[in-house]
Amino acid sequence: MSKEDSFSHYNKERSLIDSLYRISRAVSLETNHKEILNIIIDEIMEVFEPFTASIALVEPKTKRLEIVVSRGLEKNSQKLRLKIGQGITGWAALHGQPLLVQDVRIDKRYFKLHEEVVSEIAVPMEDRGNVIGVVNIDTDRKAGFQTEDLKSLSLLTQEASRVVSHIWLFSQLRTQKSQLQTIIKAGQKLVQNLQSPELLDQITEKVLQFTQCKICTLFLKDPNSKNFSLQSISGVQADVINEKNFQVGYTSFDVAISRKKQVEVMDLPKTEEYHLITIIQKFKLASLLATPLIFKNQVIGMLNVYTESYHRFSNPEKQTVNALANFASIAIQNANLYQRLFNTEEQLRKNDKLTTLGFLSAEIAHEIRNPLTVIKLLYDNVALSLPNPSSSFDDAEIIREKLLQLEEIVERVLNFGKSNERLFKRCNLNDLLLETIQLVRLKLHQKRIVLHYENNHLVTLNANKGQLQQVILNLIINSMEALPNGGDITIKVEVKPEAINILFKDNGIGIPLEIQGKIFDSFLSGKNSGTGLGMTIIKQILKNHQGDITLVKSDQFGTFFLIKLPFRQ
Repeated sequence: MSKEDSFSHYNKERSLIDSLYRISRAVSLETNHKEILNIIIDEIMEVFEPFTASIALVEPKTKRLEIVVSRGLEKNSQKLRLKIGQGITGWAALHGQPLLVQDVRIDKRYFKLHEEVVSEIAVPMEDRGNVIGVVNIDTDRKAGFQTEDLKSLSLLTQEASRVVSHIWLFSQLRTQKSQLQTIIKAGQKLVQNLQSPELLDQITEKVLQFTQCKICTLFLKDPNSKNFSLQSISGVQADVINEKNFQVGYTSFDVAISRKKQVEVMDLPKTEEYHLITIIQKFKLASLLATPLIFKNQVIGMLNVYTESYHRFSNPEKQTVNALANFASIAIQNANLYQRLFNTEEQLRKNDKLTTLGFLSAEIAHEIRNPLTVIKLLYDNVALSLPNPSSSFDDAEIIREKLLQLEEIVERVLNFGKSNERLFKRCNLNDLLLETIQLVRLKLHQKRIVLHYENNHLVTLNANKGQLQQVILNLIINSMEALPNGGDITIKVEVKPEAINILFKDNGIGIPLEIQGKIFDSFLSGKNSGTGLGMTIIKQILKNHQGDITLVKSDQFGTFFLIKLPFRQ
């Protein structure tokens, strides 16, 4: 080898090493894979000085080679899609081996992209044993490349494959991170939505947003049977569907429900998927991913996504749908619990009205009885002076009869207003208080109010559980109204030798000073919509339990009530 050849060889090796270094450093750049490929092909151009150069990547869905970056080729060449095995490039991809062709004009595998190309090298790019693309260099000279060039390009391609794989991995991680954050935000919104019809539509819309599928459906299970009914659909109008119900026992639904796992159907037209059969045929749906909605290990519904083209769902897609299904299960149960809570609260309101009416009736009856007694006494004096028989005496007898009738009515009302001792039972005070707090936990959260409950005692007492719950519930609601901008409520239980003390505090706006001494009087209310009987009812209920309630303190810093109940160990 002459000195000139030796020097040229040294320079080429030095250039190769420098290019390898620059390509390896590209993995640390904050850029996308297209820009990385441009860096790689520029380094190849500098080392080999080819007539043309290109990097083609395998498109995952079509499995064809697509030229992503090139030098020296016409722009329309990037529209070319080579089948694996087609051309010298396709041969290298199919066999996973580098190929040097000294004269493409006599090689039947050659696919012409440029009139002046004579020699070509194609080296496959590999990632974990899979061909992901091919690097090509061409020259317009016969035997323009040597074996050393093939080895050098293979070395560069190997490093380029590693860098591209890392860039793809980083890109996937960033995408998954972003998607995960978005899914979590979407899940939080779903869980916070407590309106069932809106919630179900939001679920199917979110799934379509994340999966890019054609249609998404949500079925819910009837708790009392094996029937599933369609509750929401996104992607088409709901009125195009006839079959809105199905029973477990066939198709992919049955498998997904019985195994409590996702089921994928690649070719819907060739399977007996009887659910939504008309819409599958009408919109020519091809593939399905069925995901069960599971809560406490029970299937409560099905979430299904459909595609127009044949599609194998990737693991990230399955995980995304499954994550949304988990959020959906929790959100649906939350909405159901909220509805039950709303119904319970409504029932408590009705009970409160009935109790108010009972106390009001008792007070009216009590007020009527006093003048009625006076009328009876006066009547007896007048009746004695009337002659018998006479028409006036007969009228007086009728009046007497009606007075007795009125007195009986008043007595019945008063007796009805008395507490029924048969409703008193032994109950656990801690359980009673916790159940009452549970009823208002959602309203407390919505109003940004924190309730602090302190009780280190396990005591039972003889009580009407519903009435005591009404006492605590009324006090909590009153405190919530005194905390329009949020705040704190504290309920603390203290057990004394002869009594159970329940301390009830809030840091609200307080009770006006002018009505503090009269808050337990009937028809006294500081609220525009109040009846003025709430605190009166509380006082009466506690008296029926041989207990009492007192206002300890109320000012601009809050209100403090003390409830006393009898306690016998």
